[in-house]
Amino acid sequence: MTSQSSPLIAPSTSSWLMPTALLYWQVGLLGLALCCSISCNRTDSQVASNQSTSAAPTNRTSEPNSTSSPSKTPTDGSFEERLKRAESLYATQKFDDAWELAKGLLVEQPGSNPAIFITSKIMAARNNLSGAIQLISKIPRDDPQAGAAAAGQHAEWLAQAGEIGQAEALLRSILKDYPSAVPALRLLVDVLHAQGRRWDASKVLDRLV
Repeated sequence: MTSQSSPLIAPSTSSWLMPTALLYWQVGLLGLALCCSISCNRTDSQVASNQSTSAAPTNRTSEPNSTSSPSKTPTDGSFEERLKRAESLYATQKFDDAWELAKGLLVEQPGSNPAIFITSKIMAARNNLSGAIQLISKIPRDDPQAGAAAAGQHAEWLAQAGEIGQAEALLRSILKDYPSAVPALRLLVDVLHAQGRRWDASKVLDRLV
């Protein structure tokens, strides 16, 4: 008897004619698989939705606060406001901040005697005495706002810098216009004592009594 090898998948028309119980069982399995697939899809979509929802507040909180007010810069405010601010910073010994303001004032109005005066005082406070002397010398004596005060400050800085002769000459010039100016008289006494001129200093002291 000759044996014939059967094909791997034999075509059959009886496969469509399955028993009823087997058919119901396979239909049940198919329905269960379909339900599992739908449930998995819903679960995946819910997880993705929850992840996107939980990530949203993080993005919002990472945005910079646009309502925060910026700090003042050296160009904020009018010229007079910035001049007063520079004087206030100088009075509280915040010399570096005062210097930044003063530079802007001189750039904007290089001929402003009040701005020149405060800037020169800031320069002296920042250990630039020679620059302060050079700058304050630009203020004319007859300036109604800063002339007299600037002249007295100029004389004091000259004395500090060792320019005793110039300091004395400037002080005597000031006292011609303001004979009873006590700060100028006291400084002149110190200048004369520094030169060993005690008799001259005593005569100036008589004017203070």
